[in-house]
Amino acid sequence: MDQNQMHALQVMMVFLPILILIGSLIVIIPYWMIFKKAAFPAFLGILMVVPLVNIVLLYVLVFAQWKVTPQYVNVWQAPGYPPQS
Repeated sequence: MDQNQMHALQVMMVFLPILILIGSLIVIIPYWMIFKKAAFPAFLGILMVVPLVNIVLLYVLVFAQWKVTPQYVNVWQAPGYPPQS
């Protein structure tokens, strides 16, 4: 190896772990929030970076019964009948 190749390898050894960490966080953070909103343990989002485990967890998440009920807000109220003057 010449000097230029050695320098390129050293630079790559510094930046590759940083890029892997950033890529992992891009995957973990949304799944952390999804699992938390679905009333599952939020740390399962960390397992989404493990191959094959992420596929199993997606199927568990999709087909599981979520313990969350939607809350509807009535922003429009019907006027009383007959109209009051």
